[in-house]
Parts: sequence; structure tokens; C-alpha cells
Amino acid sequence: SEAGNSEDTAFVGGLYNDLGLNYQDLDQFSESKNALNKAIKLLSGKKHLSILADAKSNLATLYHQAGKFADAIRYFKEAYEIDKKVGDPIRQSSSLNSLGRMYVDWGKYKTGLEYYLRSAELLDSVKNADILAIRYNNIGMTYQLQGNHPEAIRWIEKAKGIEEKSGKSNKLGIRYFNLGNSYMALK
Repeated sequence: SEAGNSEDTAFVGGLYNDLGLNYQDLDQFSESKNALNKAIKLLSGKKHLSILADAKSNLATLYHQAGKFADAIRYFKEAYEIDKKVGDPIRQSSSLNSLGRMYVDWGKYKTGLEYYLRSAELLDSVKNADILAIRYNNIGMTYQLQGNHPEAIRWIEKAKGIEEKSGKSNKLGIRYFNLGNSYMALK
């Protein structure tokens, strides 16, 4: 049946995606890339969009690890476009955050910040405080990398405020450490 075929395709595509991740963990770039490309080929179409976006994100991460930022960005943008079609704001925010990280790691801080801010704005609209704190921290850390410590402190304080309300002491420790680095830079 067609439904069975669709389920089989999703299952096999998911297996190739997992295989690609396993090869990635073993630092086997070529094998990981081949498995992820097979997953993408199998999953392409109008069905299985979330799994397809995951495979493209995983391929982007592989390129990022190889220092191929342009390729990583291309696949994260493709994943983001799929996430928009699916309509899940949390997935969209995650894709935007990944794009921000690529640009920041590439040294293109202004563009990275734009993506981080879009990611945070989207999450703020769905009121997901846990992930929003991480996004605020990412924004603060990008300002910290640029040497703009007052702005870094402002954003990391926002993250800390969320963590204080939720009582997550392990996350609070990270926020205090990040704040301490900026305050020390300001002397």
C-alpha cells in the first residue's frame, strides 16, 4: 500500500540519518556525508518534512565540524525553510539559532546576532522560557566575543533571570560564569 511505502521510506530514511550521525561521532566524514545524503534523497518530497529537516541539519553540522561554513549555512537554511513549512516555531527557532552559531563561529558576528535575535523573538512569542534563556545567553556570548561587555551583560542577565525563576542551578552557574567574564573584562 502507499501508506506502507510512506512509512517504510520514513523508517529507512530515519535509519540512514541515524547511521550518518553514528559515522559523524566516529569522525568518518565521508561515510557520514554519504548516509545523510541517502537520507535526504529518500525523504525528499512533501512527506516526512521534519525528518528531512533533521537530516539536513545533521549534514550542516557535519560541514560545520569540517570548517565548511558556506555549506553548513546552505543546509541549515534549507532546514529552516522546511521548518517554516511544518509551522513549528520551536523548530524554526532552533534552525535560526543554528544559523546564528554558524555565522558567529565564522567570525561574522553581526549576521550571527541577527539570526540569534530572530530565534529569541520567535521563542518569546511561544513563551518557551527554557530555550529562550539559552538564546539570550547566546546573544550575550556573541556580544562578549565582540568585546561589547555591557551589552553582553544585559543579555546574559536576561538569561539568568529566567534561570532564577525556574530554579535550574546548573544553568545559573553557567550564567554567573559568563557574567563574571564580562565583568572582569570591564575591570
